[in-house]
Amino acid sequence: MIKFTILHSTLVNWYLFALSMILCLMHGLGFYGFGNDFYASYSGQNLRWGGIFDIVGFAITTLFIFDIHLGVYLTTFAIMFSFGYFAKSFCLSIKRDPKHSVILVLLYGHAWPIFMTTSNAMRQGLAMAVLFLVLGFVLSSNGPTLFRKMLILPGIFFHKISPIIIGVVLLTGNRTKKQLFLLGIIGLILLISFQSSGGYSGERRSIGINLTPILLLISTFTIVTFFLKLKKRKIFSKIIISLNFLYILSIPFLNTWQSERIGFSIIIPTIFYLSLLLKRRYIIPNLYFFGITLITLSWSVGLFSSFK
Repeated sequence: MIKFTILHSTLVNWYLFALSMILCLMHGLGFYGFGNDFYASYSGQNLRWGGIFDIVGFAITTLFIFDIHLGVYLTTFAIMFSFGYFAKSFCLSIKRDPKHSVILVLLYGHAWPIFMTTSNAMRQGLAMAVLFLVLGFVLSSNGPTLFRKMLILPGIFFHKISPIIIGVVLLTGNRTKKQLFLLGIIGLILLISFQSSGGYSGERRSIGINLTPILLLISTFTIVTFFLKLKKRKIFSKIIISLNFLYILSIPFLNTWQSERIGFSIIIPTIFYLSLLLKRRYIIPNLYFFGITLITLSWSVGLFSSFK
């Protein structure tokens, strides 16, 4: 069995911190450019838009101090470092060198689901950062302690999808299959109720090209694995399956771009989860492969063509 010392793990934390700082500086200084959502919403200064589940997210992402847009730096650092922590915890949970997490940040940090939230849909990036942080806690040896749960609760107010995703994560835990099914029914009732009240009115459209069929296929396959008996990381597995179940439930009731945002928010953790179906020695190479594939698809289909 491979063992990694506390010093080794701490060193990886510093690598991730340094890389996150470099990437947040590159994004903040406009090296990559910014998308349409940024110019329409997040380029404003110290905005207090939206309801209770939006206002904190807007306050952070549009934070200006001395004419410096700190919100871009904070959002980028938050999502990069939290994803790095999740990737590191995942590597340690499968007894693999946590230094792989540094390369995984470089790969997935330049793919559509993360990249678009650092320079475009920034409040969603904050919501994803909380999700990565929670999943990292779940995979770590100490698990999601009370202190850690209290730490992530403020994330509920970052974006409309935050309370839904965080609620699923916190409620899943060690639930049985029957309890998970009941949670799904409750979620469906809430979605129907919210939709019937006009909460998701408007013309159905995609964020860019319609990727719902692909996301739906991946989520369906993920849910099928619900019937497999994975002996390790049971809580992590149940959380990912529950989130994909939630995404599929959302499709009939949300506008396409709204349900797609849920799908994009969970696609990377889902890829990590599905890699667990492979033999251990193939897991990290598989994650590298899908990271490169996501980057290639993201740039080849012109998903960042609006950046300027």
